[in-house]
Amino acid sequence: SRDNKTSQYIYIGSKCQNNPGDILSLILRMVGIMPPVNRPDRDEYVSLNDSKVDEKYDFLFEKYNRTDVDLYGTGFDFGSITFPKNDTFGFKNGQAFTPLIPQLYKMMGQRRNLSFNDLRIANQIYCRDRCNDTKLVCLNGGFENPKNCGSCVCPFGLNSTTNCSTLYESSQNCTIKEVIQLNNSKTFENFLYTGVQSCYNKIKFNISTLVYITINSVETENNDTICYEGQGLEIKHRPDLGESGYRFCGNYSNFKLNTTTGYTYIFYNGTIPEHRANVTVSLRSRTQSHG
Repeated sequence: SRDNKTSQYIYIGSKCQNNPGDILSLILRMVGIMPPVNRPDRDEYVSLNDSKVDEKYDFLFEKYNRTDVDLYGTGFDFGSITFPKNDTFGFKNGQAFTPLIPQLYKMMGQRRNLSFNDLRIANQIYCRDRCNDTKLVCLNGGFENPKNCGSCVCPFGLNSTTNCSTLYESSQNCTIKEVIQLNNSKTFENFLYTGVQSCYNKIKFNISTLVYITINSVETENNDTICYEGQGLEIKHRPDLGESGYRFCGNYSNFKLNTTTGYTYIFYNGTIPEHRANVTVSLRSRTQSHG
């Protein structure tokens, strides 16, 4: 480890020896990146089915106390590469965790890339002192690149060239206004995305104002068991912009989220003419919805 110079060993079995993502997930755990399912707040996002966990390995999925861990200011990240897969060691009959928002199931267990917050936490633990000579401020959850001091590493959808202050550029056939302000005179906006296009949109409103995001319908790629970053429809509406946005790959309809953060980001990436998404963001009175 970094502090006491001791060694830790990772034993790679035949089940994951040819899967770099599985190996990387194990390495991150060894160097101190805590899987989201061990977070003190995990019960706000997932439920654990104890019958699907081998009793000998219960300790792998214990929830830590808030006083015992540092979350580094990050939110619960369904897109973390450390999130358990369906065949994770210690599970008996498939995925033991169920998201409280069922539509997020396909975000869990990806092994393609480190999520932004995986990188951000690793940077906080091991690299935060590398760029002390610069006064760079990276916005919206971004952090200074320890390999290139003076530049930012930004959450998906935000530009490093502008210190994470602006959106990726949408494709030319995306004609929706990039940034939209909601207020008393403009209380809602409907976003209709169709076919092959990439759109990056931001909706702004007063902080603490309750805003509803209604996913009226989504029809996007549904071939993979995992919904990866940059696929389908993604909604960023939570306080930590570094947290993976809620992603929807497949067919969904009439589903609501809510937020009081003062912003909502909508990213759409359609890859065939049949793909589409219809989303409404509105200022409304309180009714039941998901967080």
